[in-house]
Amino acid sequence: MDEDAFDHLITGSGYTWFTVMNAYAQVGKLKDVSVFFGNLGCHPGRHCEGFWAGFEDDSDLWTGPRNGMTFGRYNTDNPKLMGPRFEENKYYVVAGRLASGTGTVITDVFVDSAVPYGSVEFPVNPKADASVMAIGTERDAWQHPGQESFDGELVRMLFYERSLSDEEMVKTMAILKKIYFDTASTE
Repeated sequence: MDEDAFDHLITGSGYTWFTVMNAYAQVGKLKDVSVFFGNLGCHPGRHCEGFWAGFEDDSDLWTGPRNGMTFGRYNTDNPKLMGPRFEENKYYVVAGRLASGTGTVITDVFVDSAVPYGSVEFPVNPKADASVMAIGTERDAWQHPGQESFDGELVRMLFYERSLSDEEMVKTMAILKKIYFDTASTE
C-alpha cells in the first residue's frame, strides 16, 4: 500500500513484467479498458502516471507506461502498445519491458516469445508519481471499483525493478513456458 513503491520504475530504472494468463471474453464497463494490472496514480490535479496492461473489448492485448506529462488515455506521453488478439481458453506468456534511462526510451510487449511483438518510444518523466499496484484492475480505483477490470485468469505475475536484457528475456520466457506448457522455447 506504499504509494511511492513503484515510482522509480517509470522515472528511470525501467521495469520488466511477465504474466501467464488466459483472457475470457471481455465484458468491461468502460469501452476497450479491461485491465489486468496497473499502478496508475490518478491524483486530483495530476494526470495519470504509472504502467498498465489490458484488453480491448474484442480481446486485443495492449499495454503501456504513462508519464503524466499530458492527459489522454493514449498519446505520445501515454503510448498504447498493441499485442495480438487473444483466443478464449488459451493460455499465453505475456511480458512488458521499459528500458532504463531518462529522455526517450523503448518500451516493448512480448507474447509467447522473447522477440518483441511490438515496441514504441516513451518519454520518461523523472517526476512521475505512480500509485499502488493493483492486480485484476488498473489501479486502486475506489471511485469506480470494477469498472475497468478484466475477465480471465492470471496464473502468475512477475515484476522486475529493471529492464531485463534480451538474454534474460529468452531465459525467463523459456522457464515459464517449460513450467506451464512443458515446452521449452529455443528463441
